[in-house]
Amino acid sequence: MKNTNTSTTKPKNKLANILTIFAIIILVSLVFLSYQFKNSFLPKAQEVAPIDESCDLREDSCTTIFSKGEDISFSISPKNLPLLKPLSLTVKSRDIQIENVEINLVGMNMDMGPNHTSLKKIAKNHYVGSTIIPMCSESKMEWEARVFIKTKNGSYMAPFKFFTQK
Repeated sequence: MKNTNTSTTKPKNKLANILTIFAIIILVSLVFLSYQFKNSFLPKAQEVAPIDESCDLREDSCTTIFSKGEDISFSISPKNLPLLKPLSLTVKSRDIQIENVEINLVGMNMDMGPNHTSLKKIAKNHYVGSTIIPMCSESKMEWEARVFIKTKNGSYMAPFKFFTQK
């Protein structure tokens, strides 16, 4: 005769279902919190410059001007912006007394994760560094280089748009 007693399997299934639901809630909460705090460790800026849509970093360096007339110049080389190869980053200013420069490259049409670079001072108000742009599944990837400048009097952020192609 078959044992049709399912009383011992029902509590096990119920417990398994409760644990599965609990694990899903924890996973969803962790994903939500990671997105909420994703930018909390990035530099903050007291003033953000407008984006110069006409500037093309593939052609030349780009300069943006802040509200009080201070300028920041940014360039990337080589100009063809190859993927998965080292790129040189240069930041200069004529009138901002720079203490520190950090650059975050942000994928605009796809989240590419953090790409953060601290630049080194090589002369007064002249900083350089290097980074590598990752490969993307998009044939044309749009980026924003967010240049964070720290000074004695505060911090600035200058955004510069560019694109890469496979």
